[in-house]
Amino acid sequence: MIYAVGIADAPWFQLRSRGLSVDEHQLAAYGEEMVPAASAAEGSRRASHEPATWALVTFCFTSFGGFLALTAWLPTYWHAVYGASLIQGGLLTLVFSVLASVVRVPGGILADRLPVTYALQGNFLLIGCGAAAMVFAPHQFAVVVTATLVIGLGMGLQNAVVFKLLPRYVPHAVGSAARLVGGLGAFGGFVIPPVMGVIAGALGAPLGYMRGFLVFVVLVAIDLVIVWILGAYTRGSARAMR
Repeated sequence: MIYAVGIADAPWFQLRSRGLSVDEHQLAAYGEEMVPAASAAEGSRRASHEPATWALVTFCFTSFGGFLALTAWLPTYWHAVYGASLIQGGLLTLVFSVLASVVRVPGGILADRLPVTYALQGNFLLIGCGAAAMVFAPHQFAVVVTATLVIGLGMGLQNAVVFKLLPRYVPHAVGSAARLVGGLGAFGGFVIPPVMGVIAGALGAPLGYMRGFLVFVVLVAIDLVIVWILGAYTRGSARAMR
């Protein structure tokens, strides 16, 4: 409520409400870097025609969608594999969720200091290695808890990086691209658990619940290929502009 009452529109919207029109160079004097698209529909059209938007959607599907999926999946996992109570499973899941949420702040700062490709690859490797440990590691509680924290760390850092890349790759429709990336990325939270459930149901507990994390191993493998393609696309675009 306080935010809704006290927040002010960005300079472009304030000037437009007064019937004024300014270009990007004039907006810079007000501290605003980009001009919004003409309309939500036009912005969505521009964003959807940009290949980089869909690359970021796939990244968000794994990181943010995966985060949502695991917050729902982990309590059942802890109970089915280790016999943990709902309270114990909930507390372990809480630790995972808090870690993944808190590291988004330093993740954004870190993204400023690392090459983007390295940041994307490094975070996906954290998720992939953690998921692989969940699949193939010995049936040891400490190892699995550590693996879930590694996954949470990778997902949290990646969530910070993905949204930070929007102005870089889709500067002409940042808001619309953010809607696509956030909305479709979050859809992973609804898609991933049923797929893991199918694996768990087919193989039974506890093996099925462990093998269910193969979903993340596959997603990370796909994402790493897309990171390479995105890097090649960006390098090609940079050469074409010279």
